[in-house]
Amino acid sequence: MAEKKRENLIQELFKTEENYLDNLKLVFELFIKPIRTSNILTKQEISILFINWKDLIITNTKLMKSMRIRKTMEQTQSTVGDILCENFPAMTAYIRFCSSQLSAAALLQKLVEMRPEFDTLLRQCQSHPKVQGMPLSFYLLKPVKRVTEYPLLVERILKNTPEEHPDFVCIQEAFNRAKILCDQVNEGMRMKENSERLEWLQIHVDLHTEEKALQEKITFNSLTNSVGPRRFLHCGVLKKTKSEKELVGFLFNDFLLLTSSSTTFSGHQFSFDKHHNVNLKLYRQPMFLSLLTLGPSVRKEEDTVGFSLKLGDTVLGLDALSVNDKTLWNSKLSEAISSFAVNEKKFLTKQKSVHENETKESKGRLLLIIVKGDNIFDTNGNIHAYCEASMGSQEQKTAVVSGCNPHWNASMQFLIKDVTQDILCLTVFDRDFFSPNEFLGRTEIRVGDIVSGCEERRGPVTRTLKLLEAESGVITVKLDIQMF
Repeated sequence: MAEKKRENLIQELFKTEENYLDNLKLVFELFIKPIRTSNILTKQEISILFINWKDLIITNTKLMKSMRIRKTMEQTQSTVGDILCENFPAMTAYIRFCSSQLSAAALLQKLVEMRPEFDTLLRQCQSHPKVQGMPLSFYLLKPVKRVTEYPLLVERILKNTPEEHPDFVCIQEAFNRAKILCDQVNEGMRMKENSERLEWLQIHVDLHTEEKALQEKITFNSLTNSVGPRRFLHCGVLKKTKSEKELVGFLFNDFLLLTSSSTTFSGHQFSFDKHHNVNLKLYRQPMFLSLLTLGPSVRKEEDTVGFSLKLGDTVLGLDALSVNDKTLWNSKLSEAISSFAVNEKKFLTKQKSVHENETKESKGRLLLIIVKGDNIFDTNGNIHAYCEASMGSQEQKTAVVSGCNPHWNASMQFLIKDVTQDILCLTVFDRDFFSPNEFLGRTEIRVGDIVSGCEERRGPVTRTLKLLEAESGVITVKLDIQMF
């Protein structure tokens, strides 16, 4: 009876997720596309209005497809905890969306009141049968509502999952991760001014060249690697000591960003309010605080406005606009560098403790080599593929390899907690520079089946696995088990 109730709650999670994802896609097709093609709004207005809507679609498509694949491969009792553990930490797009939602709602109201042609277009979009007469504002609140529902839905499943159930540990962890995601979203919404400044930078700093060089998308309004949500700390005009080139510096709780502008500030300080239309370019790659040292001026003589930044073997001499400015920059940089060191140490100590506990509780080790992929399909044709392997809360990735038949040869290890219930999940993505990585297929293999195969062969086994929820594609893996 209890298992039946649990099954119904998992089905409720599945169904509500399916309906929610349909609503996200509906907004994209029936609102965003017509608004773009009408040319009534500027690119910037569309960006403020819909923020990162496509990121939400991609994030939730992965969750939905993962749950759908599990349903087709399920053998005995339903398990969903490991999938939620894998997906909740990857939902950082919600932090950016929800923290910018008030600005989006205010702009929507202003546009409807001030531009009759936009109001007319919205009414046309609203008249589509699928929209059911609901206004755009109704749909723009859906992501905020959904992200707050996750802890409630998972808690109900947890309450109906006995401790001896194979899904209990993962569901418990998934509940914690859902709460952490909600806390991060709430903190972002509370820090409205911080979010607005991060969004301004996302729109006004040209990142494309640097992102291609870094092979990574830079999102300002997101989580840092080790010190929680990104916070804006300080900004101002600086000059290179030697060339006197004018730069605008932006300091965050994890890195310093130096940008250049076609606008000359002529000795005046930068301000978000006064210079809201200024466009900036990255002057150099972000300078991470963990690698940064603050030093004296590079000038030999007495200097009241100069200071230096050391990054590896590179020393960059900079001048502030005044003595007070220099004092402020020195204070803000010193504080940010020392705070980062303290918070990162806390984060790493906590990680180490979690890893040690997991190692103590584990029954063995899964050795995995992701060898290659064959016939992987993408609608764009130009594929930069990587494979993400996960088992419960453990996750690792291969390098990115170009082409439909990538050879990865990536070795990984995972700790086994329960031989009969642990599931290895393998997901292939297309690495995109300027948009979220596209899902190209996924497959699963039970650790119990791997153990049986290794015992039968008395050694490692090789498996070729079909990618599900994909047009085509298989991946080849080598697997071995070491029991403790």
